[in-house]
Amino acid sequence: MEVTVITPTLPERAELLRECIASVEAQTCPAKAHLIWTDTERRGCAAALNMLWPRVQTEWVAVLADDDVMYPNHLETLLAQAQVSEYEGEVGVVYSYCHVLGRPDGWNPNRPFNARRVLSGDQGIPATALIRRTLVEKLGGWRNWPNMWEDQDFWIRAVRGGARFVCVQRITWAYRFHDTNSSLAASTHPGCNEHR
Repeated sequence: MEVTVITPTLPERAELLRECIASVEAQTCPAKAHLIWTDTERRGCAAALNMLWPRVQTEWVAVLADDDVMYPNHLETLLAQAQVSEYEGEVGVVYSYCHVLGRPDGWNPNRPFNARRVLSGDQGIPATALIRRTLVEKLGGWRNWPNMWEDQDFWIRAVRGGARFVCVQRITWAYRFHDTNSSLAASTHPGCNEHR
């Protein structure tokens, strides 16, 4: 199984992006490629992701925001779980738990997958996930939707389309909040936080 990491970024996040890139390069199971797109025109996260995913030539796409980092076993853990879970039917999405850094309110998205909660908009599955490329293609990528983050809309459409989700209940990455991350003030929903 091969994976390509995609990272939307903003020009002012050069230091965060360097840390993000270093975390991808340190993976025990290397990515085939790490594609990065700088949103200089402030078109938004959905547009940035949609500039990246069509360039992916591997079976799996791993989304990673520019201000988050993967721990060295992240890709290996998710790909191994995807392979094991394939015996029970095709997997569309694999995600794992995270360390939440920089949130003084104690908010934490870590919880097992629950389709009903996803459909109600209550389950916060972070955007940092391993997604089968054919699923991204089937859904037409990400989209901007009123009153909903692009990743939340993507997960709802994936559930409605019958995609199988697998949650790895181990911490394999860090979800970093900071003063230039507007999702800290705007929402308790995780997602492509570099554009909020």
